[in-house]
Amino acid sequence: LGRTLLPPIFFTALAHSIFYFAGYCIAIAVRLELSPVDVVAVLSLTQLVSLIPVSIAGIGTRDAVVLYCFAVIGLSAPAAVAFSALIFIVYYVGSGLMGAVAFFSIPSSLRRQGI
Repeated sequence: LGRTLLPPIFFTALAHSIFYFAGYCIAIAVRLELSPVDVVAVLSLTQLVSLIPVSIAGIGTRDAVVLYCFAVIGLSAPAAVAFSALIFIVYYVGSGLMGAVAFFSIPSSLRRQGI
C-alpha cells in the first residue's frame, strides 16, 4: 500500500467504527441484549441488503434483515422494529439534517458557483 492509500483507509475504518459504535449505543439505549459482535453482524447484513434496489433507503429490506437476525439471536420482533427504526432515524434522517445545515450554511454566492 502506498502512502496515498493510507489516509482513505484510515478514515474509512474510522467511519465504520463510528457507525458500529452508534449502533451499539442505540442497542444499549433500547436495552437490547446485544453484544458488539452481534451489532456489527446485524448492521453489516442490513447495509449489504439495503444495497438491493427494491426500496427507498432500504426501508423494508433492512427491517426484514433485522427481524430475521433478532429471531436467530432470540430477541423479540418489537425490539427488532424499534432498533431498525432508530437506526433509520439516526443514520438517514440525522445525516440528512446535518447535510441540510451544512448546505444552507454555505453562502448563496458560492452555491451559485457550484461549490
